[in-house]
Amino acid sequence: MALRILVTRPEPEATSTATDLERRGHIALKVPLLEPQFLDPAWPEGRRFDALAATSRNGVRGLVRLAGAERLRGLPFHAVGDATASAARQLGFTDVRSAGGAFADLARLLTTPGAGIGSLLYAAGEERAGDLVGVLAAAGIDVTLLEVYRMDAAERLPEELSASFASGAVDAILVYSERTAAVLVNALGRAGLLETSAIGVSVHAISMKAAAPFVAAGFRSIVVAKAPSAGSLLATLPSEQLGG
Repeated sequence: MALRILVTRPEPEATSTATDLERRGHIALKVPLLEPQFLDPAWPEGRRFDALAATSRNGVRGLVRLAGAERLRGLPFHAVGDATASAARQLGFTDVRSAGGAFADLARLLTTPGAGIGSLLYAAGEERAGDLVGVLAAAGIDVTLLEVYRMDAAERLPEELSASFASGAVDAILVYSERTAAVLVNALGRAGLLETSAIGVSVHAISMKAAAPFVAAGFRSIVVAKAPSAGSLLATLPSEQLGG
């Protein structure tokens, strides 16, 4: 039997994940709870950089929208993981390195002895999960932070999704960030659904941080991916449901 899985991540990733789930025989309920809004920070004129970094695909997307970014496409671009690295390549960066994991992996990549990074341009969101600037500054790297996007949260659930939770028509939730998790838990609480069937839905989280709001809310079935990647998260779904 196919699982009815709520996909909470922003577009265009939500559509990509939904397509992957449907190929595996599941039913995807695509409801992005965060929407990126790209910003226009002042370009750091006169600054020279040895490398670039981003901790999300939206960081890359926000950076390339800025007029000064074109001249930096040949610099080494350090991405937190493979998905961010892929976005950087697709958007024209030619020397892209993936840390292959999470925040700590990117920090290690950037501070590896011999990396030769004295100055770095870091394209990020207004809200950040870790203090990359502080970690790199402690290692002697001069970091220029450009906040190129913010994520606006939905205040309430769409009526059809509330009805699906109320009727038990959601089997599982895929969650990719702590903030998305908090937005969903808060919205379920406002809709009065945490005392009903929602609390029994299986939660599949990309990290312990992403799982934390569900733990605090008392969800009974929570599975955390072995690694902070989309592939590892999908692997937490029951194997007999993955199809061929």
